[in-house]
Amino acid sequence: MKWPLVSILVPCFNHERYIEECLLSILKQDYDNFELIVVNDGSTDASAEKIEALRQIYGFQFYQQDNQGVSAAVNTALSHASG
Repeated sequence: MKWPLVSILVPCFNHERYIEECLLSILKQDYDNFELIVVNDGSTDASAEKIEALRQIYGFQFYQQDNQGVSAAVNTALSHASG
């Protein structure tokens, strides 16, 4: 039996302090049929750099946009979701 694809959406705005721990927690889950979609919503700290470093290792989807708010970031992620 194939388990359903689950889309995990992570909007980010200036979460440099927590984003690495957050993403690693998601990536280390036991359930392996998921897609991770991260949207950087115009962060002015080093969030994007930390996300990109992890993306290069783990290969999840990463999008960047000008700051538009959390709802817009979630909508961007939803537009790329398949699960």
